[in-house]
Parts: sequence; C-alpha cells; structure tokens
Amino acid sequence: MNVFLSATTVGLILAVLALGVVISYGVLRVVDLTVDGAFTAGAAVTGMLLVQGADATIATLAGGLAGTVCGLLTGLFQTRLRVPQLLAGMITTTGLYSINLLLLAGGNLPLAVPQTVFEAFAALAPAIPAEITAIAVGVLVVASLVVTLHRFFRSTLGLALLAVGDNAVMAESVGVNTGAMTVLGLGLANGLVALAGALFAQYQGFANVQMGLGMLVAGLASVVLGDSLLRARFIGRRLAGGVAGALIIRYAVAGALLAGLDASALKLLTAILLLAVLVLPDRMRQLAGGWRRD
Repeated sequence: MNVFLSATTVGLILAVLALGVVISYGVLRVVDLTVDGAFTAGAAVTGMLLVQGADATIATLAGGLAGTVCGLLTGLFQTRLRVPQLLAGMITTTGLYSINLLLLAGGNLPLAVPQTVFEAFAALAPAIPAEITAIAVGVLVVASLVVTLHRFFRSTLGLALLAVGDNAVMAESVGVNTGAMTVLGLGLANGLVALAGALFAQYQGFANVQMGLGMLVAGLASVVLGDSLLRARFIGRRLAGGVAGALIIRYAVAGALLAGLDASALKLLTAILLLAVLVLPDRMRQLAGGWRRD
C-alpha cells in the first residue's frame, strides 16, 4: 500500500513536469533539452532557500521562477541568436549544471529544514497520514494547473501560442509574433518543469545535481502515452493525457520494483516504455489493417 501511495504522489509531481512538456513538445513541437537542467534548477533553488530559512511556499515558487528564466534563455537563443532548437536547450542545460553545483554546495543538499510545503499542509490536519496529505497536495497543484492552463489556452494569447505550434508561417502571416510566442511558451514550459523539481526535492528530502537526468524522457513518455490513450487532438485532452500518462508510468515503475527490478534500472525502464509507446500504436494499427483485409 505504501508503494502505491508513494507512486501516486511522485506521479502527481511528475504530472506537473508532463504539463510543461505538453507545452514545449505537444504545443510548440519542440524537443526541449532544457528540461533536465530546469528540473534540477527548480530543486536547487528551492533547496538552497529552504536551508536558509525561507518559507516553503515562497521557496517553491522561486524554484518555478528559476525554471522560467531558463526557458526564456533557451527561447532567446533560438529566436534572437538563431541557435538550432536542440543546441539551444543543450547550451542552457550545460551551463545550468555548473550553476546547480554552486547552488547545491557540491552536488547534494539534504533538506534538513523545519518545514517543507508537504509538512506545512500536513500540519493543518495532523490526524491524516502524511502520505495522504502529500497526495492531496499533488492533486490540488495538478488540478489548479490544468484548469489554469486550459483557461489560458482559450485566451487570445493562448490561442496565438497554439497557432504558432500548429503552423508558424500561417500564424506569422496574420500578425502573430512567432518569436515572442516561442520564448513565452518555453518559459512557461520550463517554469512548470522546475516547479515539479522543487516539489520532488521536498518530497524526497534532498536536492541532487543528477536528479534531473532523464526527466525529458519521462515527460515525453507521459505526454505520448496520454495522447495515445485519449487520442488528444484538443488542448484539454492533451493536458489530461499528460497527467494520466505520468501516473500510469509511475504505477508501472512501482509494479516493476515490487516484481524485483533493481532500482538502478528505472531510467532504462522509462526509456523502454517511451519506445514502446512510440512504436506499438502504429504496429497495432498495421496489424488491425492486415486483419481487416484478410
């Protein structure tokens, strides 16, 4: 039962990451390598502030803001300096590694602090088990973000962002500033990624310079799986699909651990899941088409 509860909490935290990837990959059609560095940056900034005695909510929001800055930089590299998409994210993430090392005072920062955001909520209802409270926090954060993002994408600014992702040439022909929209989208996406990192560090009780490794793959797997399951053609379903995909993957990981899989193989399992999600739907459709012809 504890494994299931923990998987649910981590799945909800990584659903925040998936929502960020929905914006960069699902909307802007960009594979943004900034994700791994931004996730760690959110954890590092939040951890550093918590250790210095900052309020947990303020520290968490500051971690998200740090990721927004990272995304804005990547967007400016792409639009102003004409750096290719993959290289722009790679440059930002490479630079962030050194910055995160400095923030974490050597690479690992235990969060032996008076109160994290999860403990702050747990203090409001001390009779409720801490793991249930953590899940409640995750549900509250994810639900709030999904509703807010759905409303944003129905606004004029959000529709402009969707238009750039669907057809940048056509969007520019009707007066949309595609460069500004790209910078905005990447900033928003990496802000959510870093917010996930901030929450993840507080839940785990430490921040580590390597904790963002593979998070881009995890986010892509969540988004692609959600799109496949919900046939997400509209933004509301894309957002819901990202959340559902993150939870399903964490339950798959939890099941693999219960079955005896070594914890060091979790990244490999995530990569295999992403490959399966990308390949299997097409294979199944091909097989179904062959059966119908027969």
